[in-house]
Amino acid sequence: MTRIRRLLAPVLLLGAAVAPPALAQTPHPFSVEARAGAVFPERDSRELDVGWIVDATLRYALTPGLDAYAGYSFGSSSLDLGDETVDVSVRDHGFRSGLRADLRVGTPKVTPWAEFGVLLNRTEVKASASGESDTERSKWGLGFEAGAGLSFPVAPRISLTPGIRYRTHKIEFEDSSGTGHADYIVVDLGVNVRI
Repeated sequence: MTRIRRLLAPVLLLGAAVAPPALAQTPHPFSVEARAGAVFPERDSRELDVGWIVDATLRYALTPGLDAYAGYSFGSSSLDLGDETVDVSVRDHGFRSGLRADLRVGTPKVTPWAEFGVLLNRTEVKASASGESDTERSKWGLGFEAGAGLSFPVAPRISLTPGIRYRTHKIEFEDSSGTGHADYIVVDLGVNVRI
């Protein structure tokens, strides 16, 4: 029995040294996040009603406290012209990419976060009246977003991530009928799942 132990001991030690870490200890660098919330127009966009927004984002952990993210968002609102015969809706959609940092100053159960990123968005204005409709589409416009929020773990790989973000991007319509900026504040709730 002693001879078998002497032969197996080096093999077991070598196996333990080169074995991959246990699955439970392996970090999960990728996560997906779905968000939904309300849009509050600002500045040039104040004539719009409060709208809604949804987005889907893929995040990658560069370090334990810093994620890179990329995603797509779609929002909608309506415009009140004071004429009940005309219905105007405004849709804003596009791509977002940036960095999110966990600030790790709270309790272990609650982690504040902050993010900053760039936007590539397009705005569509659809007007309907008397059974007819017309849609104007802007060119793709660059912008940025900045936000902050909290992360609450609800399961080993799942967190709720409420937040608030300021977003702005340029709007220039194809026919050069006008230019401006879309400026709005987003208050939303996200669900993040590490994969």
